[in-house]
Amino acid sequence: IFIEIYKTFLWASSLFNKKHRDIILGQQNLVKNIINDTKNTKDIVWFHVSSLGEFEQAKPIISAYKNKYANHRILMTVYSPSAYNNIKKNSDVDWIFYLPHDTIKNAKKIISAVKPIKVIFVKYEFWYNYLSEITKNNIPLYYVCVRFRTEQYFFKTYGSWFIKKLQSVTHFFVQDESSKLLLNQAGIKQVTITGDSRFEMVKKNADTKYLNHKIERFINNRKIFIAGSIWEKDIEIISKIIDKIGYKFIIAPHETENIEYLKSLNQSICLSKDIHEGIEDFNILIIDNIGILNKLYRYADISYIGGGFGKGVHNILESATYNIPTIFGPNYLKSKEAIDLINLRCAKSIVNSSELLESIIYFENKNLKDKIKGYIDSNLGSVNTIIENI
Repeated sequence: IFIEIYKTFLWASSLFNKKHRDIILGQQNLVKNIINDTKNTKDIVWFHVSSLGEFEQAKPIISAYKNKYANHRILMTVYSPSAYNNIKKNSDVDWIFYLPHDTIKNAKKIISAVKPIKVIFVKYEFWYNYLSEITKNNIPLYYVCVRFRTEQYFFKTYGSWFIKKLQSVTHFFVQDESSKLLLNQAGIKQVTITGDSRFEMVKKNADTKYLNHKIERFINNRKIFIAGSIWEKDIEIISKIIDKIGYKFIIAPHETENIEYLKSLNQSICLSKDIHEGIEDFNILIIDNIGILNKLYRYADISYIGGGFGKGVHNILESATYNIPTIFGPNYLKSKEAIDLINLRCAKSIVNSSELLESIIYFENKNLKDKIKGYIDSNLGSVNTIIENI
């Protein structure tokens, strides 16, 4: 009933929401297309992620899996349009589709036609009917990079019906000790702590050479504050301190519609603008190019990660892997690395521009490179453990 209500909501909201419209278009003839494209193919391994962020966790696992099982074919399903559009470029993936709605009918059709030899779900992808059909057919099912919290409904009295389904999962590879403890208390013993595979991904990005002469010309030997994946509230707070510190700013908005407002800020210029000579005279560089933000943090002295005034802070590992301190908004408790880095005094959470300014001043005189590097290095190795066991 809920799924049918949700589908109706998608149709209605797609009239004015492009993301929902893309999902609707992606669902058209979806089951038929998956069945036709994978027809008569053996040894299919099905990976599923919801968003682009979860694909960053899946990427190093898929790459290592393909190295181990070169003849296996990778079927990737996603929910987010941004993930769909970006994964199409990944050479390790043989097929990329949206995930058909989690109905009994869809689950039966997909599993019986595709016949995956293994299924790997990343992080929080708990689809009841797909879970039921996968386990009913005795297909190995793994959860990787998953993190459980006491407030999740599985661990409430009204969610106990779903715990029984999770007990049939082949193995859980979780991020931390508390997740393992919660599962164990729920009667689920097939659990291994592996941490987060994103550490491997961001380390690889940081170790890959990257030069951008235009950005280097802009920097012009000045201290750099990079604000990545920021939303309107983040922009409001950051804009109030721009004239109060001796930094140049590189700003990458999460939504492209915020670019117009950023362009109105004094001494700002877009990266895409055709100018090289004189770019060093500007104080704010707006990143309006897709896919390069995770490489730009290497130029930063301090970083700010957006999303902390919304549903949750975005990927702070992308900046932390360059051994720089990180600042973000108050909604960070779903991010283990945010909590860890705050405890190490290598990150701070702020609620207004005054606290942002105080945090920048605090980090200016701190040499935290070795401490942050030690944290990143100590969390590497999860991919090898996962691959050895699937």
